[in-house]
Amino acid sequence: MTKMNAVGWFDIYVDDLDRAVAFYEAMLDGKLEPMGDPTGESQMMSFPAEMSAYAQAVP
Repeated sequence: MTKMNAVGWFDIYVDDLDRAVAFYEAMLDGKLEPMGDPTGESQMMSFPAEMSAYAQAVP
């Protein structure tokens, strides 16, 4: 069985990304990774996740 992720998605907008990354990595004891923004307008980070865990079987 695939391990489920606790959170699906949320955005937190910050002025200082380096500071925010350091804070959340320390508080949540995990390593954030860069994530691509298809618009090229934002920098995004995420904790590693098993994306297939979000898929649900359709009856």
